[in-house]
Amino acid sequence: MLRAVKIVCFALAVAGLGILAASCGNGNAAYRVVNAISNTTLLDPDGYLAVYMNGSSVFPQVYFPDTYPSGSYRHVGGGTDTIDVYGGSSVGVGGHLLFSSSQDLSGSTNYTVVLSGNQSTPPAVRSYTDDNTTTLPLSGNALFRVINASAVTGANGVDVYILPPGTTPTNPPTAPVFNSSALTYLNNDFTPYTNVGLPSGNSLNVYVTPHGERVNSGQPITVSGLTGGASIRTIVVMDTSPGVAPLQLQQLTDVN
Repeated sequence: MLRAVKIVCFALAVAGLGILAASCGNGNAAYRVVNAISNTTLLDPDGYLAVYMNGSSVFPQVYFPDTYPSGSYRHVGGGTDTIDVYGGSSVGVGGHLLFSSSQDLSGSTNYTVVLSGNQSTPPAVRSYTDDNTTTLPLSGNALFRVINASAVTGANGVDVYILPPGTTPTNPPTAPVFNSSALTYLNNDFTPYTNVGLPSGNSLNVYVTPHGERVNSGQPITVSGLTGGASIRTIVVMDTSPGVAPLQLQQLTDVN
């Protein structure tokens, strides 16, 4: 069982994948890519990956734990799209394909595409539908969604707490925000978007702890600058290099 989870602060990161022709389907899908593979430096000696979409280069240098590109979504034709991931330094020198995945990306829909895995877990590609075009938070609330891309959390999973500054999961004792079941890697690995009430300072702290343990280790990620009724966030839980506890969090802005 994972016994200790350190929460690390990270800056806002938003990413996307390039505009390319897809294999089939009508209309364009919008999506962004997160590299949550903590052992990227072991997969490639130069420490980065090269991402191809439908056989064409999209991002030649994709580093952990970044998102691409910064600041917006890109588009691809809706339908079945193939994502190939190469060792960055080997592209053009024998083409060292690390893994490949076909993703069904519907037109007129936004996605977060996460590359995950570590040195003991095979790489995986997962796409998650972003609800940031039709739904806004209730007045005085922000919407949060969490994706668990941490292979080290295993079958026990994690709990997520989103709390006002000055409070912790144990002071006062608080139930997780997403408490129907633990978030586990590649299985029940994401939450629905959920309204969370904003305190007067429009700032909230996000804690991720081992399921059922309420461990308060380190500092939470602080989500600031939220606007009630207009802010939507995705939090991605991922391993630290080299893929062991503690964890780290990456924050994506869906709507601000």
